[in-house]
Amino acid sequence: MLKFCMLKNDKKLFSWDYFKSDELPFVEARYCANSKRHYEKHFHESLSVGAVEEGEIAYICKEKEYILLPNQLSIIEPNALHCCNPLSEDARTYHMVYVDATWCEQIQKTLFDDVDGFVGLKDAHCEDKELFDEFLRLNKTLLDRRVFHLEKEELLGSFFIKLFSKYCHKSPKTPIKPDTDKIKKAKDFMSSNCAENLTLDDIARHVGMSKFYLSRMFKKQTHVSVYKYLLNCKINQAKKLLCQEYSSSQIALLLGFFDQSHFISTFKKYVALTPNEYKVSLLS
Repeated sequence: MLKFCMLKNDKKLFSWDYFKSDELPFVEARYCANSKRHYEKHFHESLSVGAVEEGEIAYICKEKEYILLPNQLSIIEPNALHCCNPLSEDARTYHMVYVDATWCEQIQKTLFDDVDGFVGLKDAHCEDKELFDEFLRLNKTLLDRRVFHLEKEELLGSFFIKLFSKYCHKSPKTPIKPDTDKIKKAKDFMSSNCAENLTLDDIARHVGMSKFYLSRMFKKQTHVSVYKYLLNCKINQAKKLLCQEYSSSQIALLLGFFDQSHFISTFKKYVALTPNEYKVSLLS
């Protein structure tokens, strides 16, 4: 839940939000708006990526000084001593994502040969408008309590695959041809189990491949993410249940939506009709 407090001698509200979940134990996310707070030098055991949406941040990492502006990212490696503070007395609004080093290594093993431990990045700073925009979308999605964990995990993996591919010291592997049989097996598994809120781990275990490789290859072959394919399966099943006179509240419960309004809004996005409008259309 977004929290607010009034800063002394300032008309702007300082607000913050935080994400941490047992379902995705390898990631944390934070959002701070209108902050003037300062930090002593410290380190995290995780990889930390940050972006400033408003204002400017001065930060030091490994004794090197940087200025962080909008459209740029700070990339702090695990256990790197650093501090990040406002450049002036003006407040700043920023986003942070922290991911476990071991989780990062799992991704890096799908991208690079001979990975033995965390693969370092070229610098603690990059100016990359495309990645910056994707990072803000990722952080806002992580903080959204009405988004399925599968979607959060896929966006997380997609962002860090791009970050590591562009900014790590190693050159990416030669792309491997997609395994069409395993992709079909994944699709069949999701279709048969769409009432469950499956995780990437569930699907990857069923087909016998790395979840990061599955996510990349599935989208490359089908042109849709694993999450959106599963959601589409839920909507197709919902149509069948509507024909059997199930109510929206019953369907929301059966198919694992957060609540009735979440089901209705999602159904409308895919069908361009509300569930009730869809039922009426069947009678006309």
